[in-house]
Amino acid sequence: MEFFKQTKNNTENPSVGNSNKLRETFSNDMTANVNLMKTEFHYPTNTALKIRELDLPSYNKKSTLCYLLKEPSI
Repeated sequence: MEFFKQTKNNTENPSVGNSNKLRETFSNDMTANVNLMKTEFHYPTNTALKIRELDLPSYNKKSTLCYLLKEPSI
């Protein structure tokens, strides 16, 4: 029982400044990864790499989806 008394449930959100810094770092990393993928895999001109950021307010989190969108060839 002593363990449960000592732990604290921290549900506070991080400060806005810290959150923005983390978002900027993550964004820079994603941009670097996209550039690396373009260089390494030599995507054809009709293939685009799309990055979407979804806001999930019910969970108070942000999720990032990265997917390939290829135009249909005729």
